[in-house]
Amino acid sequence: MLYFNSKVVRVFLIVLYLYINTRLDAQKTIYIPSFITNSGMDLNDNNSQWSYKRSLETDDFVFFW
Repeated sequence: MLYFNSKVVRVFLIVLYLYINTRLDAQKTIYIPSFITNSGMDLNDNNSQWSYKRSLETDDFVFFW
């Protein structure tokens, strides 16, 4: 029979919880202003005024040109 020390199991579960929690909190979404969404502009279309193809993304910002 396999026996686990309860303290080891508790520490493992805490570490697992912290890892999963930080991974979920780290996800960010891109804010697209309403003047772009209301105009019907498609950022996936390379012929649009602004396009994801002509952009640069960092951890905190997205730049379009």
